[in-house]
Amino acid sequence: MIKTECGYCGADFAAKASLDRKFCSRTCASRHRNAAPGATVPIGSTREEGNGYVMVKTETGWRQQHRIIIEQQLGRPLHPRERVHHRNGKRNDNRPENLELWRLKTKDPAGVRAADYHCHGCRCGES
Repeated sequence: MIKTECGYCGADFAAKASLDRKFCSRTCASRHRNAAPGATVPIGSTREEGNGYVMVKTETGWRQQHRIIIEQQLGRPLHPRERVHHRNGKRNDNRPENLELWRLKTKDPAGVRAADYHCHGCRCGES
């Protein structure tokens, strides 16, 4: 182990000599890469991921566009058990009329439309 200084934050850290580490953490390495000239992406930029979702660069990082659109419509952040469903199944079609809010009763099931959800643990529709 050798003692070395982080190339981003300047903190001292111990590393194996054979690894030739320049940064104390992945966070510092990432911040160093993003601080390089031409490496920053303007806020509001979009990119399409390999899974079909459109991502938007925000002040806090990259977020899924469909979640941002629903949050703007609701005027609040989504709750942990709320999901956004694309009605036509196309993940890059983020028109407001193609998106609907689903609430999950538990962690794993697909969920129900927000309009069909009455209350926590609701059994109103059962006979």
